[in-house]
Amino acid sequence: MDVRLVAVCLLYALVNVTYLLMAPFYPQMSETRGLSALYVGVAFAAMPGAVVLSTPLMPTLLNHLSKRTLLLLGCGLESAGLTLLAASEPTTGTVFCALGLGSRLLSGAALAIVQVTAFAFAATECAGRTKQVISVLETFAGVSVALGPVLSAPLYGLIGFQPIFYGGAVAFLLVSPLACLLPPRVSDLAPVQSTVGLAAIVTLRVMHTQPVLLDSLAVTYVMLCLGVMEAYVSLRLLELGVSMPMVGVAMSGQPAAYTLSCVFFARFLQRLNLRTIITVGLGLGALGTALCAPPDFLPASPWIIWGGIILIGVGMASSFLPALPHMIDECKRLGFTSSDDSLENALSSVTSASFSLGEMLGPALGRVALVFVSFQTLVQVLGVLGALVTGVYVVASARPLKEVEEQFIDR
Repeated sequence: MDVRLVAVCLLYALVNVTYLLMAPFYPQMSETRGLSALYVGVAFAAMPGAVVLSTPLMPTLLNHLSKRTLLLLGCGLESAGLTLLAASEPTTGTVFCALGLGSRLLSGAALAIVQVTAFAFAATECAGRTKQVISVLETFAGVSVALGPVLSAPLYGLIGFQPIFYGGAVAFLLVSPLACLLPPRVSDLAPVQSTVGLAAIVTLRVMHTQPVLLDSLAVTYVMLCLGVMEAYVSLRLLELGVSMPMVGVAMSGQPAAYTLSCVFFARFLQRLNLRTIITVGLGLGALGTALCAPPDFLPASPWIIWGGIILIGVGMASSFLPALPHMIDECKRLGFTSSDDSLENALSSVTSASFSLGEMLGPALGRVALVFVSFQTLVQVLGVLGALVTGVYVVASARPLKEVEEQFIDR
């Protein structure tokens, strides 16, 4: 057993527990304090937004700090973020907003650090089985995300808001020593001699290649759909008479479907065409989003919405899991090579940034759109947009890679 992999999986799982922990009750809690739905969208967008802002720093941090140090830092930031969220309960107005947003920003920075470090671990320390390791990591993450709302919804009624999040803050301090199970390695003790500028150049170069752009677009779109669902579908279910505990169960359908898909891909992803899987993921994400507010010819049933939530989970796994290994494979085919881990570190950061960019845009753009159109219209437009994105991905990915190679690779 690789004790390093076990430690990384457990820490990655724990940081993902907090992802939807407040989703079943936080929108309603904010409304009781007189805050608009705009704040709810901003609050849900703040965490992935912090990931997007943090990931450009990660290639440099990975080149100069050990993975052990970064995981400990991530646990500390997550504990601080949960403490702020717990402290916000007795407050109102500006203080409530400031503490809530501060919490989400710290949690986003923690997620960025742990996620990119975990992906870099899979790409560099588990070469040859990167696809399987990423699938295992995301299986742990999916289970954790699914447990978040399932546990928090009934706990909220039993013990209240503050004990949930103060308890989580203490838990992260207690589990942070797991990072020390990663024994020092030569690559960690003697970081590569690459400068901040060089790390940025590597990242910018790979971001401008065709496969990286297309895969990033696919991940961003599906995560945008997920962001809309996370922020607003709970209110839709409550309007249909679904109880708060059952809302938590319904929302766990997405991470549960994601987890089962990860288990499948952990076994079979090596044998599948990665580009085809990403295309399927785009289609499933578009269809699932459209079902989150069924068109008029379908009944307004919680079961149909639940089916849409599940499809989004499958589409998320199908687009996100193959993205990093596909980017690495295609960039190496284009001629990108490095004597250190700069390429893998850069692509790990790009993948994480695409993931969170979509989830940030979902609630943010969704809130703006809901000023002008209904939730049903919004999700139908997103479904049509998904069909267009799928078409662009299929057509553009058929472009010969040689053209990109001649344009971007120095001979």
